[in-house]
Amino acid sequence: MFKNRRKNRQGGSQKLNASLTKIEKVFEKMYHKKIYVGKSPMSQGTIKTYADLTIALMRDLHNKYGVSDITKVKKEQVAELFQERIDKYHNSNLNEASNLNSITSAIAAFNLGVKETNIFKRELEFGDPSGMRNSLREQNVFRNSKASMTLRATPEESLKVIENIKKSGYDTRTRDTAVAVSQIALGTGGRISSILKLTPSDIEIDEKN
Repeated sequence: MFKNRRKNRQGGSQKLNASLTKIEKVFEKMYHKKIYVGKSPMSQGTIKTYADLTIALMRDLHNKYGVSDITKVKKEQVAELFQERIDKYHNSNLNEASNLNSITSAIAAFNLGVKETNIFKRELEFGDPSGMRNSLREQNVFRNSKASMTLRATPEESLKVIENIKKSGYDTRTRDTAVAVSQIALGTGGRISSILKLTPSDIEIDEKN
């Protein structure tokens, strides 16, 4: 999953690159061994996002404190960087709320992966996810939908997309599945991964709507 990125990585000391490589290996092994936080396995996209966030944090720690070996990172250093981002949130950068929550989840997943994969062959706890979550609550850091940079389609635009799906491609079976999933997503707001797990008994049709 990460081999090409590891091969093409440039910049940083040999120790830093070794740390970044191990971070990727932890998440890659978590994906293949289906190690996950919560009730369901993490998607490949989530794994990559968590790896990128953890790597970015490690780079920031290296730039600020000069630490290259992730096993030498102190919890206080992670907490200080985290607090700097909380301060940015309170200085009107509301988009930081989503980033901070994602970083916390990524670190929690990474720490679990370190224990379960034995990539580091030693005990390692990177930061303090529990303490970080407490900091977010205590300092009233909330996700704000208005701060999101994600563009959302209107119902009319979604219906046009569904109509285009009906007319595209040669595989009728795949096309019908895509249309059905899109219609359920539009009607329920459900995620694709959840919709694909539905069985007929899970669905009730409202004839009035």
